[in-house]
Amino acid sequence: MRKEQLLLSLFIFLLIISVLHAFTFRQNCYQKQTDGLLSLTTRRRKTTTTATSSVEAAHWNSAIEDDEENVRVQDLLSDIPTPTLLIEMSLAESAINNTLSLSKKSLDEILRNWEDDNDNDENILHVLDGSIFIHTQVTDTSIRDQINREVGSGKSSIIATVDATSKNHAPGLAYVGIGLSNHHVGGYYWARGMGIGASLEAHGVLFREASSSSSSSSHDIDIDIDSNDNENENEVHYVPGELYWKRRDPSTLISQGATTDESSNSNDGKRSEWIDFLQVGDSVQLIPLNVSRVLRESKFQRLIGVRRIGRPLGADPIVERIWKRSTTAEGSSPGSWIAM
Repeated sequence: MRKEQLLLSLFIFLLIISVLHAFTFRQNCYQKQTDGLLSLTTRRRKTTTTATSSVEAAHWNSAIEDDEENVRVQDLLSDIPTPTLLIEMSLAESAINNTLSLSKKSLDEILRNWEDDNDNDENILHVLDGSIFIHTQVTDTSIRDQINREVGSGKSSIIATVDATSKNHAPGLAYVGIGLSNHHVGGYYWARGMGIGASLEAHGVLFREASSSSSSSSHDIDIDIDSNDNENENEVHYVPGELYWKRRDPSTLISQGATTDESSNSNDGKRSEWIDFLQVGDSVQLIPLNVSRVLRESKFQRLIGVRRIGRPLGADPIVERIWKRSTTAEGSSPGSWIAM
């Protein structure tokens, strides 16, 4: 009997030791995980601080480099350099299938024969409206931030400057859409952007060449092209693009997309409220008002096909196809795009 009691006591003792050991091991793992997260957060904060001061130079350089050529199939939207020309493939394919005269053509055929003189179908000029996006990044918000500090939020007509330019990337102008993966203020706008919602306008927000006051804050740069050229010929002046609130004239009727005369914000939280929360480094998508001009006249050399259907909820779109702008050597016009 006494032997059984000793064995029972020994068993209980060993059980207590095992529980304490397991608890200690769990605490150590948790502490390591916490330390790792804190380290990651610190690194991200340092990266963000560095990005705030250097993002303009890095992304203005990408305007004249071929960063878009580094995009690969299976890349995520968040990995794609800016500015980049995108096509949401599900939207484009749906538009083609729903256009009777084009239903027998593939997306490749339409892009390859974009300027075919033998194709007089006017539908081809508009079938891709709402599926072409200019992926761009915020480079400066200093004017908005200063006005917010001085007179309160929602009073600045200028929202931010971005690395896309009107001349090189958005001929024919553009407006800001809800976007392909809008997580700026949580998941609400991501859900609103599903399907064709991605190209719905953020009411009142337009894109233009930056004004002199805002472009000076965005550090317009003169890029040395060739040191052997004359002084006036060796500089290329890039004026940044600008996102701004379009105010309506109080003497006229309210038009769709126009903001009030008292405030820059449209007060339509379902479409555009998120835009006031943009920070340097955030990406947005512009929707061209004239897709044909962008495909023909922009400086983009790649068209990146991304797809959202089939991805987990909240996940970034993934690159599925890539087209390159044709050259005269390939026997096509500059407005044609060849699948790679």
